Amino acid sequence: MFKTIAENYKNDLFKEISTLTKTIASEKRLEILNILTQSPKTVEAIVKQTGMSFANTSRHLQILKEANLVKTTRDKNNIIYELASKKIRTLVYLLLDVAQDQLSQIQDIQDDFNHQTQNILTHDEAKEKLKNQNITLIDLRPEDEFHHQHLKNAINIPIDQLEANLHKIPKDKEVILYCRGKLCAFSNLASNLLNEKGYTSYSLNESVYEINQENI
Repeated sequence: MFKTIAENYKNDLFKEISTLTKTIASEKRLEILNILTQSPKTVEAIVKQTGMSFANTSRHLQILKEANLVKTTRDKNNIIYELASKKIRTLVYLLLDVAQDQLSQIQDIQDDFNHQTQNILTHDEAKEKLKNQNITLIDLRPEDEFHHQHLKNAINIPIDQLEANLHKIPKDKEVILYCRGKLCAFSNLASNLLNEKGYTSYSLNESVYEINQENI
């Protein structure tokens, strides 16, 4: 009898846990979760950043909400989505780390892409450079993400405004650019652009969360 009760108990638990893994078994829902690690967002903001339709975005968000991975608040006429807890953010980054370690295809894709960028900083290299006052640190994320959390002394120039604001970046200083981390191409692309324009710039391909975890 005990064995049957224990078996049923275990099966019920694993069944419920599997609903969580089934929920995140979608590249678009993973993308949404990754976006929400940066800051809370409206549906419209997520639509803009994912390129999905409003209807598809809303459906994915509803599935995530039903699984208690995201929650909502209201700001006047807007519904704001955010991660349900700090543990969800940790889960997203842990999943990305495990995937990078265990799936060789991911490393191959990143290596091929990084090969096109000359100046990519490691964490330790960035930490050493940032001790120098003669550095311009640029956060390429949207304004709401910058205001939610950013690195000390960083200035915000969203990637879609970078070319129009090059005049604000002094050429007599080295430039370090960061965005959302390893799944984001913008810091590499922006570094290439600035170097072509005569700057000395570097890509720091880590998220604010990862950098703060390592106490840069």
